[in-house]
Amino acid sequence: MMKQKFALLLLFIGLFAFGQVPTITKSEIFKDKKKNTNLSFVLENDDKSIVLIRSYYPTIGVNGGYYIQHFNENLELIFEVDYETKNKIIYAYLENGNLNLIERKYNSKTKSLEINLASDELNEMSFEYRNLVSIPNNIFESEDTFLNWENDKDTYGKFIASNQGNYFALSFDVKNNKRETHQIYVFDKKFNQLYEKKFEVDLKDKLFQLQDITIDDNDGTLYFLGKSFENNARTDKKNKEINYHFEIQKITKNSKQVLKFKKPDINIAYLSMSLYNGKLKCYGFYGKNKSYKYNGVYSSDIDIDSFKIIKDFQNEFSDSFMTEKFGNNNTLKNQTKKRGIKNITFRQAFFLPDGSLIMNAEENYIQKFQNGSQPILEDIITIKVDGKGKLVWAKVINKVQSGIRNSSFTGIPIGDEFYFLINSSDKLRKEFSGTVRTTNPSEQMSNLYQISIDKETKFQIKKLIDRKEDKVFYRVDNGYIDLKNNAIFLIGRNGKKSQLIKIKY
Repeated sequence: MMKQKFALLLLFIGLFAFGQVPTITKSEIFKDKKKNTNLSFVLENDDKSIVLIRSYYPTIGVNGGYYIQHFNENLELIFEVDYETKNKIIYAYLENGNLNLIERKYNSKTKSLEINLASDELNEMSFEYRNLVSIPNNIFESEDTFLNWENDKDTYGKFIASNQGNYFALSFDVKNNKRETHQIYVFDKKFNQLYEKKFEVDLKDKLFQLQDITIDDNDGTLYFLGKSFENNARTDKKNKEINYHFEIQKITKNSKQVLKFKKPDINIAYLSMSLYNGKLKCYGFYGKNKSYKYNGVYSSDIDIDSFKIIKDFQNEFSDSFMTEKFGNNNTLKNQTKKRGIKNITFRQAFFLPDGSLIMNAEENYIQKFQNGSQPILEDIITIKVDGKGKLVWAKVINKVQSGIRNSSFTGIPIGDEFYFLINSSDKLRKEFSGTVRTTNPSEQMSNLYQISIDKETKFQIKKLIDRKEDKVFYRVDNGYIDLKNNAIFLIGRNGKKSQLIKIKY
């Protein structure tokens, strides 16, 4: 976040170059009986109609559940149902005119966790159920799972889908304090179980942090990425040296391979992992000193046949990046360059056809008051690394936003450019450093803007929707990205009023 009190306005928004101008399709405004819905899934049918699934939370006397709505291509409502349920939908897909939901259910009678497939014709939605997996509750520490798995507690699990939906997997972190233990189930695209398997890591549970899981579209091979702490201590450094290594488990029905790697000169808090063009790619931010104070970006390529690292890269944040972030405050730039940037949360990663990687992150933290607290969301940080590992850009969009209802962003790659959707007041502006500064609007004063980065790494800005045009503001923090069709879906909100929009490039 720039610390300068004043910044010189270069151009009025109306004079900016715009980049691509998307087409925007809006549904009618619909009124919900339940407030505060969240966008869970957007599915596109073969006839280009859209299925929207929104979750709502339970209240006194009312179960939680989902609004399931079917729209035609022009976002005109065809059919809807209020699907009240205690179950959690963890995946949804369309096939041959049927809507299919993968649900998690806790069966109190059998004291077991059930994963079920619910299916019915799209405009019927009365659903027939088929059990996929039932697991006794005694392997977990509580009745709940699939809510949050990143803290690596024994209660947590994860559902994994391959990119094209050819394979699916369920992974459960099983209660075992002596060894890190996982129970996995692998299914084909029809959700026929191919195999189940239990595997262990030779490490105490508390010393292993699961980072990511991915599954190969071609053969269903599973890859588990974990951070293993050493010397019986869950700390990043011990005696001033890196005290952990990363390891990837490659799991098939009949085999297991392990790849271990360590970077002694940098401190990596967290890595993500993706399969792309026959390679397994790991990527994340690193710090020179502390793992959660970042100085740059790390990435590596792993050949999936030899299961060896073929190349890895470290790209330090440049001086121009620091200027975009901190302006001409040289003291702050130099201090941060040495100590690292804190409070960064990784948000998105995209691989482009040429092999380039785009990573987006956001600064956020909790601001505490005497009588409470609120989330603060600051600068957007976007990084592009080419297929050879060279840094193409590291850019900053300066902002300070409080709360979450109209804060944050959604982004999508379009050709050689990248597009962000954010809410801002009319004071959004471009500065001499080349970056963009936006301000925190109230919900009623939120304009929807598009900020793009072109192939010359220049920002371009366009206002897509003026606050005076609509009766709702748009939840850019809860956008659904349709990469196949170059589109983003957003839900507009105002009390019990909701509206769906499709922004297509």
